[in-house]
Amino acid sequence: MEILLPLLLLSVASSTAVQEAINLGGKVFIFPRTSSDSYVTLSPQLDKALRNLTVCLRAYSDLNRPYSLFSLATQGNSNDVLLFKEAGSAVFSVSIGGETVYYTVKETYPAPRQYCFTWESASGLVQLFLDGNPLVRKGLQKGYSVSRGARIILGQDQDSWGGGFKEKKSFVGEIGDVFMWDSVLTLDQIRAVDSGGITSPNFLNWYEMTYEEKGSVVTAPHMWY
Repeated sequence: MEILLPLLLLSVASSTAVQEAINLGGKVFIFPRTSSDSYVTLSPQLDKALRNLTVCLRAYSDLNRPYSLFSLATQGNSNDVLLFKEAGSAVFSVSIGGETVYYTVKETYPAPRQYCFTWESASGLVQLFLDGNPLVRKGLQKGYSVSRGARIILGQDQDSWGGGFKEKKSFVGEIGDVFMWDSVLTLDQIRAVDSGGITSPNFLNWYEMTYEEKGSVVTAPHMWY
């Protein structure tokens, strides 16, 4: 018992689960160090297949290596929906169903940025937005459907459903204002989200979020406005 009790206390201290949805407005998740065991699991409000989607989040990091910004895995595909910062100072990628498109953006200095991306199955069109500004539309996975049973994780890239984490792809920095819809938002709606407006997110809502923290993640007030 003298050996097991400290281990039990350590396990409890390194995991924080929120069973009821809470308002995270004005707060961020801080990922303070490189790790393979620090992450946040977000519980979606819906369990359904997706043929259209929009994801928005705000992030702040000064990392120069690759890292995951948003990872949604299903049982059949660990990269069903993924927003990823690639190697190089200004290359981001969006993956749907394991297929990927790349965007080269202008980076000046580390600063908080809002990232949104949309995907429409009927046309296959995908688009990335930075701080409300649309980048060129590209195409992937026309006719595809993202399966039910989504496991959504911030801070790590899933190489298997809910796991397969690697330090070299972990996020270090701050993430907040995470929203997701089962529809494609218009440019005006995305700009409204960027300016703090709410457009009825029905898949993930930062103001009504159920989540679980693991490892050294800290929830704290944001400092980026």
